[in-house]
Amino acid sequence: LITTPNNGSEPTEPAFRRLTDEDLAGRTAYNQPTHSHSNTDRLREADFASRLDAFLQEEGAVAFVRMSQRDGALLHGTGSGYRMDDQRRTPGFELAAEDYRRLARLAQTDAAPALELMSEVRFHEEDLNANNILADIPGTSRSGEYVMAGAHLDSWVASDGAVDNAAGSVVVMEAARILRALGVRPKRTIRFALWNGEEQGLWGSLAYVDKYLATRAPLGDAQLDALPNNRTWRARWPIQPRDGHGDLVAYFNMDNGSGRIRGINAEGNIAAAAVFEEWFA
Repeated sequence: LITTPNNGSEPTEPAFRRLTDEDLAGRTAYNQPTHSHSNTDRLREADFASRLDAFLQEEGAVAFVRMSQRDGALLHGTGSGYRMDDQRRTPGFELAAEDYRRLARLAQTDAAPALELMSEVRFHEEDLNANNILADIPGTSRSGEYVMAGAHLDSWVASDGAVDNAAGSVVVMEAARILRALGVRPKRTIRFALWNGEEQGLWGSLAYVDKYLATRAPLGDAQLDALPNNRTWRARWPIQPRDGHGDLVAYFNMDNGSGRIRGINAEGNIAAAAVFEEWFA
């Protein structure tokens, strides 16, 4: 058991709730991003899971069990170690929080509990690429300029897939279908993207950005620069635009799950907020 058990309590309120109009109206604050050495210090802990695996192997563990982050019998099932160069040897399980705490209590008694764990896991190693899907409605003028709408087509390991993010993928595909059915001939090209590898760390979209739009300078630290690109992306400066940086005029992303769309998240881009407000007005 690798999680320190807490006291916890079974909740009396649902873990998730739909925000009211009043809740949404108050979410207009802009928090200035910060950057410090402490951000890069945390990157050095990125390989903790692999070091934990090595430790468990040294201790002779046949498997590990961790406690769910939430009460209410909710499980997450988040995996790790998916890269071919980072293969873990210790099977891992997540247990509902109260069941985990019960095990921890029983472990303090004279008759320690015994666990029977069954793991059936298969990895598809024939094709190691995660492929994006791109489709264009060509523009009639403004040579080279384009706008994009995108969503991710892969799903989280414990998700049903419908709300994360088949729903967003359907919106993007339906927008493309409607525009094609109407015979729209836009001035700028409209590019539709379904990203892959998003749940492992934005791999599909980041590959597109890094190849066509902008990249970032290395940190200059051999240990950190050896980490995967997506681990250090936000901590690296300066941003270095690619030749195609100016061609992308706008990008709209759908990853909100199902339900009525009630607004647009500016994703911290304070300059875009005024544009959205003008559109809505």
